[in-house]
Amino acid sequence: MSHVAVIISSERCGHCRTMRGDGRLLSKNQTKDKSPNIPGGYFYDAAFMKKIITADMNTGAKLRVINVHYKSFNPADGVMDISVFMLDSDGNSVRQTLLKEKNGKTSMSIYSIGEVGKVISTQDTPEDWDKIVKSYIPTNIGNYSVFFPSMILFEGTAWAEGIKNGTPIYGHLNGFETKAESPYGVLAGKGQPNVMEFPKFVNQFFNGSKELRGAPVVKQEVAPVAAAPEPPAYVPKEVKKDTVAIPTLAARDKLKVRLFVVEK
Repeated sequence: MSHVAVIISSERCGHCRTMRGDGRLLSKNQTKDKSPNIPGGYFYDAAFMKKIITADMNTGAKLRVINVHYKSFNPADGVMDISVFMLDSDGNSVRQTLLKEKNGKTSMSIYSIGEVGKVISTQDTPEDWDKIVKSYIPTNIGNYSVFFPSMILFEGTAWAEGIKNGTPIYGHLNGFETKAESPYGVLAGKGQPNVMEFPKFVNQFFNGSKELRGAPVVKQEVAPVAAAPEPPAYVPKEVKKDTVAIPTLAARDKLKVRLFVVEK
């Protein structure tokens, strides 16, 4: 795929937990009796995920979706689980590969979710969890975790390069303008962030909407700033002085006169 949409979530985030539950994507039958209008979040179901994968255009897959679920609000505390979502071979169902940490190793489950959910396979692997995390996501992705849940769009080649070489990765964070003026991108927004629903965000990105504030960027060479000119040397102003006679001590005490200099 040419692009990767990354959903950043946290176990400590109430909206995230409401949205994703235990991390397994829900089927249509499991969500038909639930309202999708959850404040600050969405139900983690096949219809919702398909809208993201297809950029809400129903013209085939446009990208991969990866959910990075952190243990806390601080990415340094580690990743709890990772999910990769793609369209299944029937073009309607969504295939989810769910990776979870289990005693320092990795548990892998694969599901196909549409009208109903099917378990394709589930197994414990001998792979170290930390090694799996590094092979799936760039190490500096946590720098984009400014709020939860959030979505970032990346170019697929940049994502792969970030995993392979550990190079800084630049993307577009939903609701913010992203600039490549620092090793991780500068996130800036005037006032409140312009956060969109995830499917709408992806749709407007692929349609080139001007509604988006900013765009995915690559590292750019910043022109050096010219040094400020040296200030002119300070030349003290010439002061003309009038000498005032010093009165006698008696007169000075009487008149309370003090020695002074007058500038003209």
